[in-house]
Amino acid sequence: MEKGITGPIASSLSEKFGHRAVGITGSIVAATGFGVSSLAPNLSLLYLTYGVLTGLGFGMMFFQSIVSVQDHFEKRKSLAMGVAVCGSGLVVLHIYIPDIARDVGIGVNKAAFLLSIVGVANTVARIVMGAFADFRCANRRYMLGASIMVRGVIVSMLPSLTGYNVIATVCGFYGLTVGTTISLVPVVLRDLVGIEKLGPSFGLTMVAVGLGSLLLSTGGSLYDLTGSYDLTLYITGSLLFIAGGTIMSLPWVRKMQNRCCYHGSASITAETEP
Repeated sequence: MEKGITGPIASSLSEKFGHRAVGITGSIVAATGFGVSSLAPNLSLLYLTYGVLTGLGFGMMFFQSIVSVQDHFEKRKSLAMGVAVCGSGLVVLHIYIPDIARDVGIGVNKAAFLLSIVGVANTVARIVMGAFADFRCANRRYMLGASIMVRGVIVSMLPSLTGYNVIATVCGFYGLTVGTTISLVPVVLRDLVGIEKLGPSFGLTMVAVGLGSLLLSTGGSLYDLTGSYDLTLYITGSLLFIAGGTIMSLPWVRKMQNRCCYHGSASITAETEP
């Protein structure tokens, strides 16, 4: 979430001072936040030092690592992006997986190991799918949209799953879709808006992701009210499916826009002819 809220800030700073300076500054800010957090005497101060200060530093570093890679790579940019994001953290939804597993009777250790399965699959997908996306036969936009839609289906399925082997297998596929999404979002953005507008557009994307993570964090409150994560998972899965479908439909929307613009310009030309 901290990476999302700082997106526009990091974008503005990088345009003025450059990616390297902002990235280095972000690492110093994050390290300072970690150090001060170790001395925090209460939770309120920890929110400020770790949540705000460290989060600001992480956001500044993450933004520069994404945009600078796209600046430097013309060939194999999807693979480069996949390698660059291998060290980034987990998605907020991951933290619910052990609780979901324990709710269906799976032991604590096995439930916690599910996160490892997600993490390994996530990392593998970032590199493998990033490399595949560089082939001419690959349509990166469709790959991104399909991965998000599949993730939406998987998330919606989680409440109905039972048995450790089944849940572990689904978690593996879930990790693959997450890794694919993370490695392809910056590349698809560059394909859509160009390298010149990548910084601001990725900053806005980070804000949207941050707000989504903030809303997803309310799943704990919904659990307290309903006694399960089912509602949270159904809502999240539906939104993911819609988001993926929207990305898949972008070429069709663009064709419709071009067709409307063409007919509009043709009408204007006909009206102005003597």
